Amino acid sequence: MGTDFKHIRKLVYTALLDTDRKGEGIRTKHRAEFRASSGGVCARNVALTEWAKYGKGVPKTERRIESMLYTAIGTAVHEAVQQWLGYKRLLWGSWECRVCGKTWTNRRSPGRHCGQLVHYIEYSLVHPNPAIGEYGHADGILLVPMGLGYVVLELKTTSLRQAVIRAKEGPFRSARRQAHLYAEFFERGWARVIHRNAAGEVLFDKPARLPKGKCFGVFIIYIPRDRPTMKQWVPWFRRIKRGQIDTLEEIVPLTRKQIKRGVLPPPRCEQRSDARDEFWRWCPWTETCFSPNCEEIAEMLYQRYRRAKAKERKK
Repeated sequence: MGTDFKHIRKLVYTALLDTDRKGEGIRTKHRAEFRASSGGVCARNVALTEWAKYGKGVPKTERRIESMLYTAIGTAVHEAVQQWLGYKRLLWGSWECRVCGKTWTNRRSPGRHCGQLVHYIEYSLVHPNPAIGEYGHADGILLVPMGLGYVVLELKTTSLRQAVIRAKEGPFRSARRQAHLYAEFFERGWARVIHRNAAGEVLFDKPARLPKGKCFGVFIIYIPRDRPTMKQWVPWFRRIKRGQIDTLEEIVPLTRKQIKRGVLPPPRCEQRSDARDEFWRWCPWTETCFSPNCEEIAEMLYQRYRRAKAKERKK
C-alpha cells in the first residue's frame, strides 16, 4: 500500500512540477489588443501580433498551473466581493441567478435568489468609435449615500508583499489610468449591459442606466491573494482625473491605420529590461523588437498580412 501511495504521489507531483520546465505548459497563441485592463499596452506589440496572425508566426506563450491558479483566485475574489457588496445593497448594476438564470438590470442587488447570492454582471464600456469599440468592464458602481451619486469601483488582487508596497506608493499608474478612464466612460454615457453565456454568445445587450447624481471619483482596492483578510486590504480613493479618453482616441485609431498601411508603431519599451511589465511577464516580441533586423522582420510579416487580406477581399 505504501508503494502505491508513493507512486501516485510521484505521478501527481511530477505532473504539477513539470510545468516549471519550458515546453511542459499549455501552449497558446499570444494575444495583444487594446483593453483598459492591459494598462498602457504597446502599440508595436498589437501591430506585430496582428500581422503575424496571417503568416502563422504568432509567438506561443505557455500557461502553467501557477498562472491558472493566479487567474482563478483573482476571479473568485472579484465575484465574492461583488456578491457581498450587492447583498449589503452598496453595489449598483445588473445581476444573475446562476441557478434559474433570472436576471435583473440597472438596480441594486435582489440579494438571494433560489437560496444563493446572485452574481454581478459587470458593465461593458463601449466607445462609439468602432475602431475602439468595447474597451473594458467595470468591477462595480458603488452607491453614495442619500442618492447623491456613485463611485467607480476597481478591484485588484495581488501578493501580500505587493500590497505592502501599494499601501506606501499607491496603485500602479496603469491601474489609476484604467479607473479614471472607466469613470470618464460612465460620465459620457458609454456603458452598456452586455450579458454573454459561457461560449461568449450575447444573451442581451441593453443600455446602462446609472443611479441619480454625479460620479464622485474612483475607488481602487488591492486585495492580497494569499491573505484576503480585511486588515490587509489597500483602499485608494481619488476624484476623477479627466483626459484619459483623449489619449485613447488618439492612439487606438492611429495604430489601426498603421497596421493597415504597414507602418511599424514605436515601442513602449525604451530598453530590453522594460519588456518586463508590472505583472512579471515577458513580452514575446522582445527579441524581435530589440533586434537590428526588427524593421525587416516587421516588413516580412506585413507583406504576408497584406497578401492574406487581398485574398480575403477576392472571395
